[in-house]
Amino acid sequence: MSLHSYDHMIEIGRAEITCAISFEYQAGYAGDWVDPPEPASAEILKVKVGHSGSWHDAPAWLLAILEADEDLHSDLVYDAENGSAADRADFTHDERMNARAA
Repeated sequence: MSLHSYDHMIEIGRAEITCAISFEYQAGYAGDWVDPPEPASAEILKVKVGHSGSWHDAPAWLLAILEADEDLHSDLVYDAENGSAADRADFTHDERMNARAA
């Protein structure tokens, strides 16, 4: 398991909102004679919502919507497996999330 972060844009009303998603990635398992294969997965741990330079914890209703979005989970798995521009930057996951918290 490894920690990652991902920026996701959503539109609420007429405003574009950035969601900074902190998630845990679990690599898939090819399976063997005893255990069946398991696909790779991503579990959302925390979401920060940003608009106009201000960051806040996401409300429960938004977190529930993001957790239920299968396309988003596919994007998170892809991002974790292939790396993103943010992951290639000099900032670590914790530094990025702490910068948003301030």
